[in-house]
Amino acid sequence: MSINSGRSPSSVGRQGERIVCDYLHKCLGWDVVDRNVRTRFGELDIVAHTPGKYIFVEVKTRTSARFGSPIDAVTPLKSLRLMQQSCAYFATRAIVPDAFDICLDVVGITLARDSGALTSLVHTRLLP
Repeated sequence: MSINSGRSPSSVGRQGERIVCDYLHKCLGWDVVDRNVRTRFGELDIVAHTPGKYIFVEVKTRTSARFGSPIDAVTPLKSLRLMQQSCAYFATRAIVPDAFDICLDVVGITLARDSGALTSLVHTRLLP
């Protein structure tokens, strides 16, 4: 039986987000300060922080290349929405964005269809 039998795309996505949170914290030393934050422009997958910087991370998880690479799923419209979501994030919190650098990143995850094991992780910066 395949690992994806009976699994919804959202459960596969949540698995990818957990992997990315571990990667950001353990490998890069970033603090994950928020996950799955709803804004009027959509949902932010991960909000991370390092001294002087907020990083908004879009996670794309796939179990095959049938629909292209995970990174290719981030269209120019999705990039614009990610920027709008980051602005909305600051607007609803007592955080002055001028005091921080803001980065928009995408992490593409590919999981093995049968085992669910991580087969690739690609981290790309959209906006420095």
